[in-house]
Amino acid sequence: MVRTRISGGESGDHPTGWTTRRAVLLVLVVAVATRLWGLAALPLVITNDGVDYIETAETLCRGEQLAVPVLRTPGYPLFLAGAFHCFGLGATGVLLAQHTVGCLTCVLLTFIACRLAGPKLALIPGFLATFDPWLFAFESYVLSEPLAVLLAVAAAGIALCWHRPRFYVAVLLGVVLALGCLTRPALQALVPFFGIGWLLGSCPRWRTRALGLAGLVLGLLVPLAPWLYYNTQRGIPRVASGLAATQFLGLAKFDLLDWNYPVDEVVRKEYERFAGKNPSLYDLLAFAQDVEAFTTRADMFRSWNRASLTANFGRYARVWPEALAWQLNYKFRGGRYGYDQLNWFIARLGRDGWNRQFDGNPPATLMAHFAQSGAGGPLRWCMNWWAAHRIPGIPQIPLFALTLLTILLAIIRREWAIAFVLAGSVAFVLFHVSLLLPQARYALPAWMLWYPAVALLPAFIAGFVSRRRAPSPASQPAHDETRDASGAAD
Repeated sequence: MVRTRISGGESGDHPTGWTTRRAVLLVLVVAVATRLWGLAALPLVITNDGVDYIETAETLCRGEQLAVPVLRTPGYPLFLAGAFHCFGLGATGVLLAQHTVGCLTCVLLTFIACRLAGPKLALIPGFLATFDPWLFAFESYVLSEPLAVLLAVAAAGIALCWHRPRFYVAVLLGVVLALGCLTRPALQALVPFFGIGWLLGSCPRWRTRALGLAGLVLGLLVPLAPWLYYNTQRGIPRVASGLAATQFLGLAKFDLLDWNYPVDEVVRKEYERFAGKNPSLYDLLAFAQDVEAFTTRADMFRSWNRASLTANFGRYARVWPEALAWQLNYKFRGGRYGYDQLNWFIARLGRDGWNRQFDGNPPATLMAHFAQSGAGGPLRWCMNWWAAHRIPGIPQIPLFALTLLTILLAIIRREWAIAFVLAGSVAFVLFHVSLLLPQARYALPAWMLWYPAVALLPAFIAGFVSRRRAPSPASQPAHDETRDASGAAD
């Protein structure tokens, strides 16, 4: 069974020193103070994606039949509907709910690191998450990133810290993972890694592993089965659609499409407008929508993608370093990816405090309830300064390397839960890389899961050093019971 503390014993929780409670409370206080400032100073920005989410959430609030757009899943609209029920239809309730989600993420990461590395080291990932500019910024957008991050971190917390071979724990892990998949479908990449990690770390016998696997599958099916039935009724036999079109966008971005493939003439004519160039994401999305690609041509895209990968696999493999760097928040100079996403999102928050980004889009029924404006004060100045200097945020490439090293050490120490959970986060990023995905922000759940590795690696090293310094049993002096007895008598 996996140990819950990598280095040292329980001395780190001594009342006179740092305890888990004190570390978690300190991070919570700082996270709440930061979020309260953001809640008071920044508006809720609604982008094109946000309009879809709000429209779906409004229909749920009115008690109408669920109507989720083809490219969406119901997790985040249900979260918004919950915020509307609790706080009313408007921007303030959404901001309050999302900043609360951000605080919970910081607290959970701190707790995980406390259990694995001790409360002192746990402050590092706690504060990294608290001041992470991506997480903080997206809490002020109608986008699913904050909720997806929380669910990924919560599932990691169960897999890493709840080492009881109990059926209900397996069910709970499955439910949380399923909710994550319904919020961000790419989180399906985490399911096998988190499930195997928990089973190996918590269930020492094959009988309990079989029971745990059954509980995990049951937990996954509870939220997913109704959604899969709903999707099947509209011709989508999976959690989400759009994967083939997403991969097509990445291949087109790097000019890797095979033009010897017998493609539809309508598609060829539409695509020739920017073939051979470096099309922007919006060019590609407009093309896909013009040819009704997302709904009627998915089979064509899948076949064209396979033919393109077969014909251009060498070139495809050579662009992986740039795609990986992009998913790690680093842009190659002169590369194919266009704009700095973090800079855009930060600049948008600091620009004018006006959230009517949705103007010009088909309006949701009650969209006027979300209009906000305000100067923003010093926080707006900080946002503008950040955007003007193009600060990239917390560098993820060193964290990626640190995570790989932590996985290796965890395998050596047979800490299977840690090894599989971190390996799942790496697989999540590599899945995005394989698609040549233009959006770097989609890797945010993995970045958050890497922060505990900052505490784990020194804990591994400290544990190794302490074991090397500990005297071997053979070198210990013989235990003299007569002397002990006489000493006790004295």
